[in-house]
Amino acid sequence: AIPPMRALLRPTRLLGGACVALGVCGAWASFTLHRIESSTDEGGKASDAELWLLSQLPLRRLSRLTGRFVECQFPGFVQERLIARFAAACGADLTECSQDWRTYPSLQAFFMRHLRDGVRPVDSGADLVSPVDGTVLQCGDVVDGVLRVKGIPYNEQDFTREKDAPPRAKGKRVFCVLYLAPGDYHRFHSPAQWEAQGYAHVVGQLYPVAPTIAKWLKGLFCLNE
Repeated sequence: AIPPMRALLRPTRLLGGACVALGVCGAWASFTLHRIESSTDEGGKASDAELWLLSQLPLRRLSRLTGRFVECQFPGFVQERLIARFAAACGADLTECSQDWRTYPSLQAFFMRHLRDGVRPVDSGADLVSPVDGTVLQCGDVVDGVLRVKGIPYNEQDFTREKDAPPRAKGKRVFCVLYLAPGDYHRFHSPAQWEAQGYAHVVGQLYPVAPTIAKWLKGLFCLNE
């Protein structure tokens, strides 16, 4: 049976509406971030007025809209183009996928893709192996409860929101910041079998984390979710 024309046009209309909404929100965000970067280049910090302007960006709505968009399953030829454009823009290697990239039903499925066996061999002789396919942005010692993220000093308790946590054991502690770019493989691996007994959702903002924003907005990573 041939599906009704209305059913065939529904994904196309959704795609068009989502693109328009994302374009409008993106233009607004781009304009605001340009003002922020201009202020940062001049050595300025966030004023109350600029912080208010940043807080008015519909970042949470944009995040939800983006989430719904990437979960949509569009017709095959549309989905292939979306994945190909996304991979080209983000530098994702389509030959590393565990299956034909054209068979992923959505951008979300491609984003959470598995890799072919042997693509990321583990160095069995290393003392420490990264759990993710990311880039080491920074690593170092935690000195007097202070660590540096993207060059900005943060109090350890403020950063982890663990002000009421019991005192930590004495000894040297280090930290490492691993960055996953949009085109990277987004699965985490563990060297041992274990089961999570709980987790903590730290509520906060969704401000951009570009280095210019981190320098401009004091305590950015303590404000963010």
